[in-house]
Amino acid sequence: MRCRDDDEDAEDAVVVVVLLVVETAARFPPRINARRIVVDALIAIVGVHSHARARVWGPSGRARQPESSEHPSVHTRAPTHRTVHSSSGDTDDGRGVAMDRETGDDETATTMETGRRAVGRVDESTGLLSDANGVGAGEGRRRESCGAAMPVRVALCVVGVVVGVVVGVMCVGRGGVGVGVGLGSGRAETVHLAYSVCGSERNKEAMLSVKSAVSMMSSDTEYKIHVYTDNEKSAKVVTAIKHRLRLPNVQFATYRVDSSAPLQQLFSLCSPNRLLIPAELAVRGVHKYIYVDTDTLWREDPKIAYEMMDSFGPEQVVGFAQENDAGTGGWYDNGLSPKIQFPKPTGLNAGVMFVKGKGEELTKGFHAVVDSFSDPKKAFPLGDQDVINHFLSQHPNKLFRLPCKYNRRTDSYCQNPDDYQGGIMHGNRHVFHIKPGEPYYVAEYAKAWLANKALDLKSKYPLHPKS
Repeated sequence: MRCRDDDEDAEDAVVVVVLLVVETAARFPPRINARRIVVDALIAIVGVHSHARARVWGPSGRARQPESSEHPSVHTRAPTHRTVHSSSGDTDDGRGVAMDRETGDDETATTMETGRRAVGRVDESTGLLSDANGVGAGEGRRRESCGAAMPVRVALCVVGVVVGVVVGVMCVGRGGVGVGVGLGSGRAETVHLAYSVCGSERNKEAMLSVKSAVSMMSSDTEYKIHVYTDNEKSAKVVTAIKHRLRLPNVQFATYRVDSSAPLQQLFSLCSPNRLLIPAELAVRGVHKYIYVDTDTLWREDPKIAYEMMDSFGPEQVVGFAQENDAGTGGWYDNGLSPKIQFPKPTGLNAGVMFVKGKGEELTKGFHAVVDSFSDPKKAFPLGDQDVINHFLSQHPNKLFRLPCKYNRRTDSYCQNPDDYQGGIMHGNRHVFHIKPGEPYYVAEYAKAWLANKALDLKSKYPLHPKS
């Protein structure tokens, strides 16, 4: 007679608790060393398991016999073992689309963690992981000892409850990333933003745009800002905020633009970046992000805009706002890019771009549009924006039309009053920098830019000690 209910359930309890510990660690934010926590927890579990087993089966692997048993002891065959090694690690294959990553410290370059090696032993007779001393299941267990496995399950349940309480308290303290060790959910999604900054004239503008985003960020969400640039100075200026303030939930990564790429030669330097970044980030494992021009101001938490992509249909991979919501009077419907097809009625403005999945396929589609014209420089007076409009006119199923508020310009003519609250302000044509009395001055935009420039974030984020 085999004892399934008590003895083998104890083995199942080991597996369940291990899964709970691993799943729980996935809830921790990146800055917490979850791998170390997993290792320590597993060591504790194996220790409890081994100690309880030794009490039930004895250090020699023989089942302990009740004193009143009339049956002679049945010795178990010494279990054989094989050593199991498992290692995991992600490697960046270094591929990119017309871009190479800039080397730097671990705060300014995307890094891939290398998994640690785990060593254990597997009992050939049971297939279960045992401790280094070989305390395993064995064979020839006595029927009388079946009920003795109960301490194993009790001890493991206690360990599971303790782990759940500790993690629950830590997670609640962070603002609700996840509570306890319930199965089926993981760490909150990281919000990814992307910028392209080339030439020194855009440095301060980009820095203030990043500042506006940081000022709106919530403390219970992880963010990562990807900066593509052609020079080291721009990278330092744009990411200077991380050296001045402690931003525990904000990461930065900088990448060097390959100026020799064909599209970089075709258009002005860095203008094609928004066409290339979908594939560039895809090979780095980022398949969902928001790209914004440097002349933008965030008027709400980027997380809110990021959640807009949950509304994308199954075929929609990119989101843009229209050139204007009035339905007429835009660049494209006035025929200013005569060779370009565009989504009706007024075409799209490329200053803000939401991308969700299939980044490499998207970049290939953009390349195909460029290759279809014999003289792209003449065909695309607005460069990459013309390419995007032409491509999405041919593939309308891939387009998600963003609300006007997520790329609001002075000539957007947003029709919905709600679009004037929150969202992203886009000060194209240098509208943020036009002074009172000068042509095309718009007070709302000029004042918003000056207010953001004067904004003091020290009340929200503490200074670095060296600042």
